[in-house]
Amino acid sequence: MSRCALAAMRINKNNFILLEYEIPEEEGNIKRGFRVLAPVRNKLCEGIVWDVKEEKSTGKKLKSITKVIGDKPFLNEELLDLAEWISKYYLTPVEKVISLIFPHYIRGRWFCHYEVLVTPEELNSSVSFRNDFSDFIEYIKGKKFFAKNTVVKKFGRKSAEEFISHLVSLGYIKEKLIFREEMTFKPHQGAVYAELLLNEDELEHFFVRNKRSKKQIEVLDYLKKAGKPVEIKKLQDDLKVSRRTLKVLEERKAVKLLSELSFLPEYMGQEKIISLSEEQKMSIDAVNEAIEKGIYRSFLLYGVTGSGKTEVYVKAAEKARELGRQSIVIVPEIALTSQIIKHFYRTFKDRVVVLHSKLSDGERQHSWKLIKEGSVDVVIGTRSAIFAPVSKLGLIIIDEEHERSLKEESEPRYHARDAAEKRCFLNKAVLVLGSATPSLESLYRSEKGDIKKLILTKRVGRGTLPAVKVIDMREEFRKGNISILSIPLKAEIKKRLEKGEQIIAFLNRRGYASFIQCRDCGYAFRCRYCDVSLKLHLKKGNLKCHYCGYKVPVPEKCPKCGSLKVRSFGLGTEKVVEVLKNNFPGVRIVRMDSDTTARKDSHRRILEAFAEGKYDILVGTQMIAKGLDYPNVTLVAVIAADMGLNLPDFRAAEHTFQLTAQVAGRAGRGEKGGEVIIQTFNPNEHCIRFLKNYDFNSFYEGELKRRKELGYPPYTSLVRILFSSSDEKSVIQASIQTADEFKYENIPFMGPAPAPLEKVKNNFRWHIIVRITKPDLKEKILKVLGNNHRRIKEQGVNLYADVDPLNMF
Repeated sequence: MSRCALAAMRINKNNFILLEYEIPEEEGNIKRGFRVLAPVRNKLCEGIVWDVKEEKSTGKKLKSITKVIGDKPFLNEELLDLAEWISKYYLTPVEKVISLIFPHYIRGRWFCHYEVLVTPEELNSSVSFRNDFSDFIEYIKGKKFFAKNTVVKKFGRKSAEEFISHLVSLGYIKEKLIFREEMTFKPHQGAVYAELLLNEDELEHFFVRNKRSKKQIEVLDYLKKAGKPVEIKKLQDDLKVSRRTLKVLEERKAVKLLSELSFLPEYMGQEKIISLSEEQKMSIDAVNEAIEKGIYRSFLLYGVTGSGKTEVYVKAAEKARELGRQSIVIVPEIALTSQIIKHFYRTFKDRVVVLHSKLSDGERQHSWKLIKEGSVDVVIGTRSAIFAPVSKLGLIIIDEEHERSLKEESEPRYHARDAAEKRCFLNKAVLVLGSATPSLESLYRSEKGDIKKLILTKRVGRGTLPAVKVIDMREEFRKGNISILSIPLKAEIKKRLEKGEQIIAFLNRRGYASFIQCRDCGYAFRCRYCDVSLKLHLKKGNLKCHYCGYKVPVPEKCPKCGSLKVRSFGLGTEKVVEVLKNNFPGVRIVRMDSDTTARKDSHRRILEAFAEGKYDILVGTQMIAKGLDYPNVTLVAVIAADMGLNLPDFRAAEHTFQLTAQVAGRAGRGEKGGEVIIQTFNPNEHCIRFLKNYDFNSFYEGELKRRKELGYPPYTSLVRILFSSSDEKSVIQASIQTADEFKYENIPFMGPAPAPLEKVKNNFRWHIIVRITKPDLKEKILKVLGNNHRRIKEQGVNLYADVDPLNMF
């Protein structure tokens, strides 16, 4: 009996389906991970072989695999095992998981071409079809083939399809589908650098011989003073030169233009001789010993901000390279990749690649291929980089392991920390979890002995932990100060500015204000599609929903009563900038949040400009709270520390503590020292009190005690079942029916109840929370969901399970 293959077939851009196929006799060496073409319904599709069986699981006649792409597996066995584990642990179908290890930018693509079957004369005879048909005929006349995409761009989709349809019906052209195994992307044309190629003597000679070429001389002189490659955009902005001037200099071999793919960030930092502390040495020795043994081991590197965790990471990756193994470094924010990459480039040079969503598809494909070929030693990226196709994995580092952004919020809802742990186990590799404020889950596991804890208690160099001052904003209001800046904070900002020092102002909310409301009738502007208020974005002149993107212009009057007394309430980063500018005229301020960093490379540009002293104050959200190391920052202002404390989330205190401690750690990293001012309306809140004295252990002990009493993680696991639909009755009915099934299977649960955000993107939402107190409960949940999924789907209700949820909204 012939063997058969279970393959995950791509039926459109992001959807896969598992189907069984017969393996042709001539493809006897096919195994898991091979890339194939096979029929799905009436068309050929691309897929990945998920499993190979000696016998088919059905009595039906199977279709045969049409083509095997390549002579060896495209994806290795270990990545497939990891995907299978994610599917089982997170109660997610395999079809949803496969895209994690087989991303869109490395897949093939079908191209539609048409073969011209008749002579130009016969084509001319069809011109009578439409007056403007002659242009189309003129274009394809004399061609043997033409691509559909090309004529669609030239004549528009509607006209092109009409012309093609008519010629096909006449038998003049015939459709041909061509599969390209690899997508080709245009070279990235964004950030391009100019590098000086001339030495001192050659420069002098150029200046003498080209006295009239003033712009060219300006460019060369600028590059000489910079001492490193400079972005072309910066050159153009500073010198007002054209791109043509740079092209001429390139032709004259005076400069070299480097694309971002070929530009090596070794220019970003010079070699440094770093003196390691005793605590760093002990941590490095412990990690390196595990790497040398080639065993699975996990470590929690618990070090205060500025304690040199990154140097431990680099040394561990060096040891992995010595043993011929590769490393993956995961950071929670794209903004942090440009910071951490400097440290790794000093050691690994061009054998480091970056992998994250802000890169173009071409850049990600380029990085992915380099990784697969084994041409790199270190992969640095955000959450999805955990699936990089390294073949000799020796080490995974999760920096800021407590960060919520490590958990995917759309299906499949995996956590990068847990996926990293499983991948290290599969590869007998070492896992290092680093943080100044570890998650309670990781701390609890280290106390149990599941993870070995390594501690860094002191800052490296001459940096000291900054003094923390808590300002009670209730007292400020009693004194008549209604500003968002307390009197002590204003005084400290003035003092730092006078000294030429820099300041970071933190507020974890973008926009200008939380909402706007009519003072006469109380009408509040809410999103049409979500159960939330619209946030005011004054700079863009609109009210915007941060969930679905719905926006309306800022109203001049109340739409309900016509009153002109429409006022904004609350605050966001835009308002912080405005207040600072009003209080300190002439101050140079840059804002960093998701509104100002939407464009590619904007994270790096903002941070580099701040590092170079072009701004006095950096205002931002959580993306400025971690990983930034600026010695001239001597003051950190937490504008509203308790903003997240009253959210309906049992992790609210932990999250507030972590975020505030992290942003506080940006101060005092140089010889000048530093100070942190925390403004709050709840100075007696335990997370604020313990933070003031850096009493992290007391906070964690108290929080763990509270979690144990309430039966929350890390003492139990949670699974959240969310139901959503545009029809509220269907959602309620589906959640009640599922709850009845849970009762029948003896599954303990809370709910069903409306989700805290009851309506998002025009969908009503209800949820059920299950505490996993027994090992078999997940299997029971999966059984209930499997049995009811089709019926619930037919009711028009979407259902998903979120295992270990971090977001309960």
